[in-house]
Amino acid sequence: YQRRVREAVVSTQSTGSDPKAVLNALDTANASKTAAFIGRLSKVVTNETTDTCQKMVNAVLASSYESCNHAFLTNELLITLDFIKSEDKDFKPVSDTDAMLNLISKTIAEPFFPETSKKTVAAFVRKEAKKIKNSASVIERFEI
Repeated sequence: YQRRVREAVVSTQSTGSDPKAVLNALDTANASKTAAFIGRLSKVVTNETTDTCQKMVNAVLASSYESCNHAFLTNELLITLDFIKSEDKDFKPVSDTDAMLNLISKTIAEPFFPETSKKTVAAFVRKEAKKIKNSASVIERFEI
């Protein structure tokens, strides 16, 4: 799956395709799948693909926040970040916490990102600062 995510990013970037095309392959009404996708995307983001990945995250979260319970989606994002524990005992987060936070920190400024979700994520970012590289600059981006 990780390889397919990387291929989708590279293909989108190299062909100039619309990053929103990822919505055709992802069930954004499923909060768990949405968070897992963003987590996996955070593992493949590079300096060269940051803009494409950011556009994908914006498109995916905009669609998902339209169709999902906001609190449930926010919780799934926090689980993927390994800030809260999953009820599934076999769950292992598949994300690069710093890269995922970087992507989300740019997305929270978008009008589709619910205010309550912004505050919740910001509170966990402050609480989990010890898990974050360059935590001061990351926390600053989540100041609400």
